[in-house]
Amino acid sequence: MATIDYKNDPDYIKRFQKYLNALKTNENDSKSQYELARCYYYGFGTRENKDKGLEWFKIAANNGNVEAMNMLGDINYNELQKTEKNIEDALKWYRLAAKHGHKDSMVELGHIYMNRKNNIPEALKFYIQADNTLGNYNLLHYFYNTENFAKAFEYGDKLLKKNENGTFWPEIEIMMGSIYYTGDGTAKDVDKARALFVLALNTKGYLSKDNKEFAEKMIKIIDDKKFLANPIFFTPSTKPHLLKNSNLSVLERYPDMSSMSNQPVGAFGNFGNEEDLMQGGSRKRKSKSRKHKASKSKSKLRKRKSKTHKRKH
Repeated sequence: MATIDYKNDPDYIKRFQKYLNALKTNENDSKSQYELARCYYYGFGTRENKDKGLEWFKIAANNGNVEAMNMLGDINYNELQKTEKNIEDALKWYRLAAKHGHKDSMVELGHIYMNRKNNIPEALKFYIQADNTLGNYNLLHYFYNTENFAKAFEYGDKLLKKNENGTFWPEIEIMMGSIYYTGDGTAKDVDKARALFVLALNTKGYLSKDNKEFAEKMIKIIDDKKFLANPIFFTPSTKPHLLKNSNLSVLERYPDMSSMSNQPVGAFGNFGNEEDLMQGGSRKRKSKSRKHKASKSKSKLRKRKSKTHKRKH
């Protein structure tokens, strides 16, 4: 696929000139200031100039442009080095944008407090305040990992109701399928669990190999009516992935969807054959136990032979 030459693209050049002309008419037009900042920062219709872009983002933000506030937070946190000063600057701009109702900024504040500041109550406060797809996804993720399945179900159910044909993250369907399957946090419903595992396999979002295997195994178990006494516990990734703020579409932001997960996500333990699954890994444990006993028997036999040999001499 050919890359777009944003600097020399005729449409971007027209837009760049349009914003320059708008500012000649009204120099305090914060929307044009913000768009001009993007042109300089990313090289849209002009030569890329990060410093000039930052300067215009600050002018737009100080004139009350909420998108510019959010963008400054995003640049400080996601693009510059993770120094304490840059993180504090990111918090400052995100807080300003959040005060003006910018939901992505609320989510990013939650992300910083969860992963950088280790302030979970503050992180949860901002995720709840956002009350959008990303906020609810992070809440589902957190409560599922901490085994508060009733709360996890509450936020997962919100996500499913907004995305009846499948969410962008198959992990949501798999977590909710697991909750329905075990009956932890809601009434047990194996049929709903199966439907969600199928939906996870057919959604357009990135599906890791481990996720795919987990969903397929659970569908097979349900279809064979071999319900587990101790169900396999699905383990999502340690930290939820957050889409970064951008005016681009999701696919434009992540052309390579494999970049969406820092680590594989899957079931607890390794997948074996059907009997391994049904016995909860007991065959592997028994095998190890037999090997250990055999090793101890051989050791005792060698000692007895050694003592016999000494007595003969």
